[in-house]
Amino acid sequence: MLRNEHVTREAREEFKDYFMYDVIPGGKGFTPSWPAGKPEVWDYFKDVVMNPYFAPLVAPDLSGLPQTLVYTCVQDVLCNDGDLYAQRLEKAGNNVTYYHNRAGFHGMNSVGRDILHTKDSAKSNKLIRDFILENL
Repeated sequence: MLRNEHVTREAREEFKDYFMYDVIPGGKGFTPSWPAGKPEVWDYFKDVVMNPYFAPLVAPDLSGLPQTLVYTCVQDVLCNDGDLYAQRLEKAGNNVTYYHNRAGFHGMNSVGRDILHTKDSAKSNKLIRDFILENL
């Protein structure tokens, strides 16, 4: 998986409408490389990576979902997928709040406060807390 060989060209073609990185304004995050992919690796991983409970971006129907906060950070391999997910949720008629942290990194809100506490992490944690309090 580290070499991005876990998805075959055929699978990429089948799910290309879910991973249109060219629609992301400004290229906010990770730009994937697309090697050929190995069928034996795809066969091993496909039931996991194509499960919408694991990867909601691949769900065929995203309509009727509750108010959603999609939070991305620029230094996160999932940044572009989060952007695409927010776009698909909105297109499906859902109410979406999308926040992109231009200074953040993957897991920054999970790092212990004694280890790393920045203005960005405090702002992000407040945004998430306020969203939960307002929408639950």
